[in-house]
Amino acid sequence: MFASPSILLAHEDTIWDVLWAKDSKVITCSVDETIKIWDAKGCELVGVIKGYDYAIVSIDLNKDDTKILATTMGHCLEVWDFDSLKLQKRIRAGPMDAWKAKFINNDKMAICGSDKGVLTLWDLDLEVSNKYDGSIGSGMVSILDSTKKQLINCVASGEVDSLVVAGNSVGNIYTFDLARSQLISEFMAHSDIVRDVILGKDNSLVYSCSDDKRIMVYDVRYKNAVMSLQGHDGWVMGISLCLDDRLLSSASSDSTCKLWDMRTRSCCQTLATRSSEVWDVSFERYSDAPRLVSVGDDRCIQFFNPISL
Repeated sequence: MFASPSILLAHEDTIWDVLWAKDSKVITCSVDETIKIWDAKGCELVGVIKGYDYAIVSIDLNKDDTKILATTMGHCLEVWDFDSLKLQKRIRAGPMDAWKAKFINNDKMAICGSDKGVLTLWDLDLEVSNKYDGSIGSGMVSILDSTKKQLINCVASGEVDSLVVAGNSVGNIYTFDLARSQLISEFMAHSDIVRDVILGKDNSLVYSCSDDKRIMVYDVRYKNAVMSLQGHDGWVMGISLCLDDRLLSSASSDSTCKLWDMRTRSCCQTLATRSSEVWDVSFERYSDAPRLVSVGDDRCIQFFNPISL
């Protein structure tokens, strides 16, 4: 995999999150308080979303790529229409109650972590005409408790919405049965904050990365670790899977991205194209030869040519 044209100074500040969307579009969010949509083919800006004057912490896409879910440093959850770029819903979650969020329940709800060690479920209720929920906590449906009073820093849901995974600030990973609002398991996965978690295609494996410089893989069914990947010299900030979970990419504060062959459990390539921290990576979806995109502290978007195994 080789670097292809990048977008220099895509934002005015650090870029925290990146996602591939439909039609070769890429979505980024930044400390500069904006969400931007880019055409990856021409490396052109096609849309800008600007809400309140707060940094955007995380972004997510619904299943048909028509809605963007964002969380902000202003403690809000926001839903934006992908095509019109118009705000559809804003929920005031309360201080540190909307850190990172994901769509769940066929995109009718959102789940996000808080500094209280709980996951909060929110009814997005997008069919209601009033798009602004003025009262803090309005729209809250239920709470999933990890029983530990530590920041839930990342959350993921799989193809089956009933399974939710979360990672906290002291290295623990939790799995929840959403249908029963029940904690299933707790893994003592890392020795430092969990930066990112993702679920494999069949929901049997959980992938996580951490400031302890490791990537861990856990089997949800047997509740044990099955793989540990080491090779980064800095915090591992984000991970992404592709090609039926055969290839994993990772972003690190050591200024590199790495590609990992999950069949051999080894690093197959190091992408060293930056001079500062890489905050996130994302593989292109819907492709047999997916491209990779990375973002980071240098405010640039770096694309990499397609890869196949």
